[in-house]
Amino acid sequence: MMHPPALQMIQKESERWKDCHDLPQMNLLRLCLLREIIHNLHSEKSRCLSVGMKQQAQEIRDLESKIDELREAQSLQGDLDNLVQDSAFGKNKKNRLIPESLYLHLDRDKLQRYDRKWEKTIAAEAISLHWKFWCLDSWVQISYIEEWNKYLTTRLWPHGLVLFTESALSLKNDILHPTNTVPLWRGHWIIILDSQLKHPSELSLNLNQWPGTPEKPPTPAQWKLIYP
Repeated sequence: MMHPPALQMIQKESERWKDCHDLPQMNLLRLCLLREIIHNLHSEKSRCLSVGMKQQAQEIRDLESKIDELREAQSLQGDLDNLVQDSAFGKNKKNRLIPESLYLHLDRDKLQRYDRKWEKTIAAEAISLHWKFWCLDSWVQISYIEEWNKYLTTRLWPHGLVLFTESALSLKNDILHPTNTVPLWRGHWIIILDSQLKHPSELSLNLNQWPGTPEKPPTPAQWKLIYP
């Protein structure tokens, strides 16, 4: 029997999984949902280990292995519960490759890290669909970073996805700017968008109105197309 919290994590994504059915970007969106499930499972596994629930942690570890096999599946067509629990889903694998041309615009190490195998797979699938890679630099109040990230992910779906987030290196981060009364962090988001969108502004994100966006940021939010 599946660990109850783990089961809830899968059930939580079931509706969004169904909403992707028959969309041209179905596999891409479902890969992102699986990545989210994996991240949540990892947190739950760590919690189980911290309180001595070794059997439950092993159940989650086994589930993680099954989901990780789905990362290489040719197609993610079908019900989420069945795919996760079907031991035969790994037969039809797809070798997703990153073209060398991407690494002319994105540091190779960003996708070759051991902890970004899902990001690498998602990037390869996005390229096969001719989706575009953008970067977003924006200042955010430190206390709102997690909420801001979740809001960005929600607002982009299903026309865009956050590949990964890191600190912007071009300016000093974690500062208390003279025009603000709270410490700020300058984030750098690598985002992939549907090729039918000419610019992220078509999504009407209105970043300056989000909770956590400083009223007077040191520099305005900036979008830049990085690939192709």
